[in-house]
Amino acid sequence: MKTRGEAWSAKQPRFAAFLYDKMMGSGAGRDYYQCIARDTLAHLQSGKLLDVGTGPGRLLEEIAKESQGLELHGLDISEAMVERARQRLGSKVEVVRASSTAMPYANGALDAVVCSGSFYQWDTPVLGLNEIHRVLKPGGIALIYQIYRDFDEAELKDAIDKELKDSGWIGRQIRKQLLLKQRGMTYTREEFKEIAGKSRFAGAFEIEPLVIAGMPGWLRMKLQR
Repeated sequence: MKTRGEAWSAKQPRFAAFLYDKMMGSGAGRDYYQCIARDTLAHLQSGKLLDVGTGPGRLLEEIAKESQGLELHGLDISEAMVERARQRLGSKVEVVRASSTAMPYANGALDAVVCSGSFYQWDTPVLGLNEIHRVLKPGGIALIYQIYRDFDEAELKDAIDKELKDSGWIGRQIRKQLLLKQRGMTYTREEFKEIAGKSRFAGAFEIEPLVIAGMPGWLRMKLQR
């Protein structure tokens, strides 16, 4: 089966995880995580929350700053990212290495799941959503934040140049290429609907366009258990 990015992520070298962590730790990267943290907390203030594709753990770090009522968990397929997340978050947050289709949690163990910017890399997104459905409690929610492909590329480039104008040249170019790569690899809004409709969340989801940290072209897929 052709991979959308999981195969590379699973073998990601430590220096790549280090560079990504550094880039997302200031400026537009920090604003991105803060914005998603606030939106997530608007939907949930207590219970167990899992961040799928947590990377270096920066989203969980921002959520922890804003809420003391959540038990936080992180999951990533990359050992290098898991190491960085554990260093950042310490023993209070459990971070495990696993894939989106084989989560080490019991049925109905979690109140909420969040995923920011990595859904487009899942090799089998329907199976990943089914696994999220399994680990959520009845009444639990999943929040997927992702760039969508049918947003105008020229408008996105203009927004990137505007929002990243105060960043260093190297960081600006890397961040710009990452966002444009995501747009090229991700799904259209209709394809997001088709994926969710084929999952166990069929009939219990909504998709809404978002501006995240001043950047258009994002959407939030909210799925209800």
